Amino acid sequence: MPEVVRVGIAGYGLAGRCFHAPFISRCEGLELSAIFSRSEQRQNQARQDFPDARIYSSYEDLIADPDIDLIVIATPHHVHEPMAIQALRAGKHVVT
Repeated sequence: MPEVVRVGIAGYGLAGRCFHAPFISRCEGLELSAIFSRSEQRQNQARQDFPDARIYSSYEDLIADPDIDLIVIATPHHVHEPMAIQALRAGKHVVT
């Protein structure tokens, strides 16, 4: 295990913005490295909230990032399964 687990969040709505991102950014051993949202408004909010994180408008780009160890899926429930499978196939650890 690396000393720091670099985390990418998929989804920056209520769950991603209010629960996952704040927890990850304050948890020793985790680094909030990237955030994915298709919404331009949420991308801008993520940039303001976490200026050091990379912001992606494409989920495929997020899971292709070689610096990301773990993907936290914070999207609507009906897309959890396909997104989790896609991230696992990309060699990422996944939390849904």
